[in-house]
Amino acid sequence: MPEKDQLRHAFKANRSMISLDARTQAAEGLSAYAPQILTASNGGSIAVYAASESLHELSLTPLAAVLRAHGAQLALPRLPAPGALMEFAAWDGDRAGLLPGVFGLLQPPTSAPCIVPSLVLAPGVAFARENGARLGMGGGYYDRAIAALNPRPRLIGVGFSIQMTDRLPSEPHDVKCHALLSEEGLLWISMSSLSAPGPAAT
Repeated sequence: MPEKDQLRHAFKANRSMISLDARTQAAEGLSAYAPQILTASNGGSIAVYAASESLHELSLTPLAAVLRAHGAQLALPRLPAPGALMEFAAWDGDRAGLLPGVFGLLQPPTSAPCIVPSLVLAPGVAFARENGARLGMGGGYYDRAIAALNPRPRLIGVGFSIQMTDRLPSEPHDVKCHALLSEEGLLWISMSSLSAPGPAAT
């Protein structure tokens, strides 16, 4: 969709303008929401992500450390090959044991077992406050991975506040977020909105 491509370009450009100090402060601030995230996981495993510095993604490193310290079982996305179904593999919280994946993103080695997380914290380019629509990089990896999981986990979209907008265009196969997390807070989306189609961004 050309509209989505235009939005990706605009939101990625805005995100790239955030200073390193602001990114670091925002990442550290997410730790305050660890209790709510632990509650939302219902004692199950929590999938986080290894932020891409080149894409200026909001880092989950401080938050993951707090979650781990409270006994949470963590997982990270793992992509076996380009175009393959993304999976979630157990992670002990040690970044030293991670390996560069298909797109250069750090992921657990093949020896780490696959797990079905009860909660997934996912990055994105933009998110809609109205109905939880998520605009990713365009590969559909998260959409396909989450749709294939049984039971399907809760999804929390993670990004800077400038990545949050009122509305985004969405398609039937786009998996929507149950909540949005930024340095400004954790916003839960109403259940009735999760099934609503997304109109154009505002």
